[in-house]
Amino acid sequence: MWIRRIAMLLFLLGGAAAHEVRAQAQEHEIKAAFIYNFISFTEWPGKTGATIDICTIGNDPLNIPLDALQNKSAKGAIIAVRHLRSGDEMKDCHVVFISDSERINFPDILTRLKSASALTVTDSEGLAAQGVMIELGLEERRIVFKINMNAAKQARLVIKSKLLRLAKVVY
Repeated sequence: MWIRRIAMLLFLLGGAAAHEVRAQAQEHEIKAAFIYNFISFTEWPGKTGATIDICTIGNDPLNIPLDALQNKSAKGAIIAVRHLRSGDEMKDCHVVFISDSERINFPDILTRLKSASALTVTDSEGLAAQGVMIELGLEERRIVFKINMNAAKQARLVIKSKLLRLAKVVY
């Protein structure tokens, strides 16, 4: 009798773990969709060219859903997704997603991006206040975001007011 109860408990726990994995995968897909939509609400200085380059720095589960954006169209251009290491050149990136795995390299990454007009995005808590332009977060099972307008202005980017109104916090 107790063996059946333990087996049932393990089965239920396994089901809960599988549900958690599905929920996390869905969260990352939604965050990738947010990043895709941020492109529509951002204006870069000059022309963006034939491609809009989304670059990721670091290892993150969000990299896989971002790969699904490869070759999609946005703002009349084709999206190209590139995965970089923290020391790689980022000057051609329009959007740079900085993974939490790069938190230790964060100051160096932002310093290297100072002269670039790249929209910086992260899902690492607290980094919008430190200079990342958009910080994605999860509150009560909903995706929310914060925008650092000062950082966007320094990069010569214009973030449209429609996006600003949707942000939880604007610095």
